Amino acid sequence: MDSPTPPLQSPRLATEIAKIFPPQGSWANEDYLRLTDQSRCLVELVDGTVEVLEMPTEAHQLMVKFLFLAFHSVVAPARLGTLVFAPIRIQTGANRFREPDLAFSLAENAERRTSAYWRGADLVVEVVSEDESSRYRDWRSKPVEYAAAGIREYWIIDPEQRVIRVLGLDQGSYSSVREFFDGEFATSELLDGLSIRVDDVWKAAAGD
Repeated sequence: MDSPTPPLQSPRLATEIAKIFPPQGSWANEDYLRLTDQSRCLVELVDGTVEVLEMPTEAHQLMVKFLFLAFHSVVAPARLGTLVFAPIRIQTGANRFREPDLAFSLAENAERRTSAYWRGADLVVEVVSEDESSRYRDWRSKPVEYAAAGIREYWIIDPEQRVIRVLGLDQGSYSSVREFFDGEFATSELLDGLSIRVDDVWKAAAGD
């Protein structure tokens, strides 16, 4: 005799999981770290509120790969410090964590690095995603936040506008702003010898 077919059931929402964590605006650092440890998803913490990031595209990751190798070619031979790529949790305030695409810490600041997360960085890179929320965060919110965290250099890589903007910290704000376009070479004031042809970043996105 065939076993009976179970009745169709309406899909159930995993509300039990949501109840494990606090409501928006009430997240503590420990809650955020536990969520990202367990889910492995791309999530940032901003003043008690979690922001879920868009999953990066292949083109995005190819640009990050190209940039990592370019930075690594300068950082590694001279042993200037530690360079990592996302996901990496960077604490930028008392109740704030970001996950930049690249993060660099000078060797003399190694004490702020832990296996779980970094307490700040010396340089970060963001490759701007296509969605409007990401564009606003990378262009508007993060420059203010990264400057307040004492991050000495912030690179914004924007494939839509085909521009690389390099922000340099001076007395608590990014007063040094340099922009590089097609045909030019983006350079760093923090990392002497780093020079990246802007066109090559966009070519990397296509797998060239």
